[in-house]
This record gives sequence, C-alpha cells and structure tokens, in this order.
Amino acid sequence: MALGSIGRRGGVLALTLLFSGSGCSRSEPAASPPPAARKAATRADATLAAGGARPPARTMLRRSDDRVAQPAAELPPATARGPLLHRLPKSTLLAVRVPHVEKLDEAWRRTPLAGLLQMPQLSEQREQILAGLAQVSADLSRQIPEFDAMKAKLLGIEGELVVALIALDASAFTSPGGRSAEWPITAAMLLDAGAHAGDVDAFLHHLFALTERRKDEEQGHPLKLVAGSGERWHRRATPDGGCIDVVREGSQFLLQFGPAATARLDGTPLAPRAIDNSFAAADVVRGTPDLAGEGAQPVAELFVNLAPIWTVAEMFAPAEVKNAIAGSGVTSITGISLAAGLGRAGIDEVLTILSPGGRDLLTQILTNRPLDPKLARYVPVDAAMASITSFDFAALFDGIVKLMPAAEKQQFDSMLVTMKADGFDLRGDLIGNIGPTFAFVGGAGLLKMVTSNPLPGASFASPAVMRGALDFTLIVELQDVPRFKRMFDRFVRSSGMAAHVRPEVVQGMPASRVDAVPVPGPDGEVLAVIEPCWHVGDHAFVFSASSAALERSLAAARVAGNRGPARMKDQLDRHGEAAWAVSTTAAVAGLPESTSLGRRTPLGLELVSREGPGTTSAYLLGGGTAIVAAVAIPKLLSARLEGNEAAAVATLRAISAAQAQFRSAAHIDQDGDGRGEFGSLAELAGAAPLPGRKAPLSPAALSLPMTPDSRGCYTRSGYVFRVDVPRRAIAGADAAEQRFVAYAWPMVWNSTGGRVYVVDESGRIFFSDNRGDQQRYEGQQRVPAADAAELRDASDRVTGVTAVRRGRDLGVWLEHE
Repeated sequence: MALGSIGRRGGVLALTLLFSGSGCSRSEPAASPPPAARKAATRADATLAAGGARPPARTMLRRSDDRVAQPAAELPPATARGPLLHRLPKSTLLAVRVPHVEKLDEAWRRTPLAGLLQMPQLSEQREQILAGLAQVSADLSRQIPEFDAMKAKLLGIEGELVVALIALDASAFTSPGGRSAEWPITAAMLLDAGAHAGDVDAFLHHLFALTERRKDEEQGHPLKLVAGSGERWHRRATPDGGCIDVVREGSQFLLQFGPAATARLDGTPLAPRAIDNSFAAADVVRGTPDLAGEGAQPVAELFVNLAPIWTVAEMFAPAEVKNAIAGSGVTSITGISLAAGLGRAGIDEVLTILSPGGRDLLTQILTNRPLDPKLARYVPVDAAMASITSFDFAALFDGIVKLMPAAEKQQFDSMLVTMKADGFDLRGDLIGNIGPTFAFVGGAGLLKMVTSNPLPGASFASPAVMRGALDFTLIVELQDVPRFKRMFDRFVRSSGMAAHVRPEVVQGMPASRVDAVPVPGPDGEVLAVIEPCWHVGDHAFVFSASSAALERSLAAARVAGNRGPARMKDQLDRHGEAAWAVSTTAAVAGLPESTSLGRRTPLGLELVSREGPGTTSAYLLGGGTAIVAAVAIPKLLSARLEGNEAAAVATLRAISAAQAQFRSAAHIDQDGDGRGEFGSLAELAGAAPLPGRKAPLSPAALSLPMTPDSRGCYTRSGYVFRVDVPRRAIAGADAAEQRFVAYAWPMVWNSTGGRVYVVDESGRIFFSDNRGDQQRYEGQQRVPAADAAELRDASDRVTGVTAVRRGRDLGVWLEHE
C-alpha cells in the first residue's frame, strides 16, 4: 500500500478501523449520557452537553490605549451544511467534517505533506504505520473472504464523513481517582455513503458476523439487532459501562460510543434534528465561511465549540485558573474553526477565531494597535516569502503581569526595579519599544526548504538544500530609536561581541556585521552559515542572516512607495489598518503563488489564504492523521494482542475449573483408591474414551468445544493450549491424582500474543514474557516442555515472594493477578 493512501482515503480507513474494533475494546471508551438519564443532578450539571448557561459576564482586561471594540455583528442564520451536522446536538464540542471524501486525493497532492512524510527521519514511523495497516488488512482478509474486493469498493466511496466529540462528563475526570462507572465520553462517526451505501452495508454485516464469533470465543461484545432491517436497522453492544450503537438509515451510517445509560434511551441515536436545534446552528459553525459559496470546493472543516468548555471551567477550575480566565477575557472566544477547500490550482483556507466584540487578550494583542504598512518598504518586490504582522508585546506583557497573583507580582516588580537600577528598563527599553509591527522576508531556498522536495532526489529539508548562508531578514518596528540604540549597544558590549562587530555602509545606509557563524549538522559537517548583520533605521531594526539578504532589504527601502511584492502591496492598500497580518509566497515546486490576509471582523479574527499550499490544513489535519495513525494502529494491534492474552487466561481458568470438577467426580480412578485423577484435554472435552470405560465423557467437563489435534493441542484466539497429566499406568496413578499442568502460548509470537501462561493443580496462573533464550514459544514449531515453568531449584525462588520464580526454561514466571 502506498503511503499516500493514508492521506487520500483517511476517512474511509478510519471508518474501517473503528468498526472493526467496536466489538472487543474498551481502550476507546465513550460517552456522557444526556441529563435525563443521569443518576445524580451534579453529574448532569458537569456534563458538557446541550443547554448549559454561559458563565456570567466578567470584567475584561483593557489597556488605556485600546481601540474601541467593534460592535458585535449578527451571526448569519443557520443553513444546511450537509445532512450529517443536522444529526449532532447544538452543544457538540468538536466536529471534523469531510464533505467529499473522494476529494482528499486531490487535496493531498496539492500539499507538501506527502514530501514531509517521505523524510528519512520518519522512515521508522512510516514503516510502522504501513506494517500495521498491512497486518490489519491481512487479518480481515483471512476472516472475510471478500475483503479485498470490498476494500477496493470502500476506497472508491464518494460521500460525506463527520467525526464528532459530542459530550464529555467532566465530573469523571475531576472525581477522586478520575474513574467513572460509565464511559465519560460521547463520540460519533457519521458517513453518508450515497450510491455506495450497499457496499458499506455488506462490509458492516461481515464485521457483525466477526463480533458474533468473538462472542463465542469470549473475546468481545456482539452488536445485536435492536430494530429494523434492509436499509434501516439499528444494532447495539453494551460492554461494561458503555454502549455502542451502529445505525443505518438509507445512505447514512452512524457509529456512536456512549455511556451505559444510553442503552436505556428510546429511539435512534442522533436522530435528525431541525436545523436550528442542530450543530449547524452552533455559533462556531454559523460564523465559519462556507467555501462552497466562495468559489472553492470544501475539502475539510474543523469546528471547536468552546462555550461548553468555559462552563465547565467555571464549575471545576481552581480559583487562580478562574481568575486568569476572567482577567484574560478568553471566555469571549466562543469557537475556533478551520475550513479548507480546493481552489483553482491551490488550496483555500480560512482560520476563524470567533470572538464578537474582541474583548479577549489575543484579539487585543493582534489588533489593539494598527499594523504599520510603512514597514513593508524593507520587503523586496521579488521576495519568495514575505509577511507583515501586528503583535503588541506591550499588551501581552501588561496582560500577563495583571494576571499574576499578588505575591508573584510583587517579586516580579522588585526584579524590574533591580534591572532598572542596573541600567536596563525591560518595559521601556524593550517590551514597549518594539512593534507592534513585524515583518519577515525569506529567500527562495528557504521557501523550498519549508514547502516540498526542492531538488530532484533530495529529501525534505535535506542538508544539501540547507548548506550555505541562511537567507532571511527580520524587520522590527521601533517606537524610540535612540533608546533602542543605547540598549542594543549595551548588549553588544556586555556580550563581548563588540570586538567582532564591523561597521559598514550598505546601499548608502549605516550597517554592522559580525563574522559568519557555522551551524554544524548531525554528521559534524557544516549544515548552514549565519552571517549576522543589521541596520537601525529611523523607525525600524533590520536584522538579516546574510549580507546578501540585508543588501536586498535596504535596496528595497530606497525605492519610493515600495510595499513589497505586488500581492502584499495590494492587500495593504485595500485593507490597511484593518489587517493584522499579510503574507505572500511565490510559486515553487509545482505549488501556486499565494496570499494570506489576517483581519479583524465584527465576528472575531479571520486568517484567509487563497490558492496556497494548504500548509495550515495539511499539517493540522493531515499531520494529525499521521500522528493518530502512528499511535492508533500500534494500539489497535496491541489491543488485539492484549485481547488474545486475556482470552488465553480465561481459557486456562476454565480448564482449571473443569479439572477440579473432573477429579472430584472420579471419572478416572485407575488404582481404585476412590481418589480421582486429572484428565487430558481430549478427556475433559469429551473427545476421547476414558481409561477403564469405552464411552467419552458426556456431558463434557469443559463448556468450550476444545477438541485437540493429534498432538494434544488446541488453537483458539491466537493461542495454542495443551494439558499435560503424568503417565496413567497403574504405577503412575498417584501422580495423576496429584497434579496436572496446562500451557497457553501464542500461535505467532508478538503478533497473535506475547506472553506464555501456565496453570496447575493449585489453580494459580503464572506467566512469562516469553522472551528468554529458551522461550519464544509459538505455534507447533517451538512448544514449552511439560516442566518448563517448574521451579528449577530452591535457590531460584525469590526470597519471601512466592509469586515470582525462575522456571526450568530459565524464564522468569510471575503469578497472574
């Protein structure tokens, strides 16, 4: 499987993995029940669910030089945004929507993410992901004969996918021990498969059959039919503390994880709702631009609903946290969203921070003081990368100081007084003197390094690309140039740099530089070179990493009316002080040129990128998918291994109980002394005649159908089982009355299981990690001897600990709890 398919068909793959693991795992618990199903009112109050009131209004941090907040605008009315969001409650915490899963392929090819994942540094993680996917696919192929054909159909699905975190029972995480009798999370995955609904239905019914088989093997919880048939059905499983629902309604499929209380509710989970009562009417959804109406084809949308979070913080957060939340005004940020769509050649993106009125500290930092377009005079018109941003460090500094507890603030003020006495005024010389406008310029080499594979055969950010002088310039607006010069001169003298600083004139302007500084790479060779050089102008500090970069910036400043690349100048002319960020990138490595604009709107902050490389979405959504896959796939395999090991222990307990019953009933008593003997696996299972009588035992002592093969072994749930009893000649009857031993070891070591287990007449189960030189038992190729787990001699018992011993196979055996 090509790695690109992870990104191209991530939604379908996620659906497959979630459904395939739904019957046997509690490692992904879910769900907080609705208030009506709660056992206690306090838990209902603590649930991030519908209807929670917002915390009371707080006094927000303001600066004396703040601009007057813009009046909040009315949110657009709720409108249809695909059929699936209408099934989610308005209070849903988080949702990721993929309107057209078939478009992920095209979006993937337009981003630099594919190049990033091919980095040699990620080879181990990449191989781990691919091996995990191959293992899951191979397992399903063995268990579902038609799986390969089904997989091809599933990867061709055209439809809408939504993954959502619906509710969270905060009390489960704040209670002592952080434990809850019920799953504390409610989550769902919804798919509208359109014309492919029949293919999805067929695949799911094969998985339902697997869960039924796992039930027979005591491995999972089957999804039982609750209601319906044909194109409308509802199945449910109820593992301890939770409830799993799978529903089909026409072309729509729903998988929901919830608490046990969910099973007591009537009706179909997440039934369609009126638009005004659904997540489509949530503030964060209504405040997010619909790219479909702006000429782009939506690919992915991420919605984070913060309003319920602030409710829980108000209820459960410590007093100091509540004070910080109130003082920063963060509760006025009601949501964050990211929408990405296919433009003409690149990717359009809109990042929205919904904060009507702009009373939060973040909005104040970015928009309190207007961006100064004049700083763009230092940006060359042919810059490959360029940005100009407003960031009010003084507002951030004052905001943090005001949020400090009284004792810490007093200590901090004392430190500032001491620094000022030593000749450095942190607030006046630095914090209040730089910004709020900052600009950045990067050359073509830097752009290639951070976008995609820049050279044929070169890997992402390879040393071959990076070697040489770094090519970037930082431009900082200054409020008091003489004061900054005095501070900077003191820094140069006190740091010992003064002896290395060489004054020079660049483009007719005074400048300074120091000797080049090599940056070594992991191989010890020079990875890059920094040539620090700078110019302090009449309103800006210009710092470059190379003399060539400084010369280009100062040459640009000599051009009357220069405002950088044409696209940057156009945005600055059109939006001026309304913008808090403008950035441009040139066309490179097959990606189109792009422009991003950050501006404040009545609804909050908005960052729009048109025809870009999709960097924000790619690294947030695609990169997040890769990280989840790297974690989830090994976890999925680990869960399967752990499930097999748990089933092996349960089977050994069943064998131990059957042996006790068999011996007590004296089904075999070869010496006639009235004391029964232990039985072999075939005898316990009723599959072999008993000594002294012709007929096999009926009914069998074992409730499980465990008929052994010719070697006396039985295989189930990824483990091989064998029972050993001493020879039953008359002379050995006493030994058969006293002991037996039963082993369980994996069919394939470290794949179907890891540990080896043993139980004897005491009923105590011991296990070993199966990693010893004489161990690594698997299948029929390498099997444990009958005495493998026996204590080798008294010296091998851990003093005072009967639960640990070294066996004759030299492995360390520990008692299973």
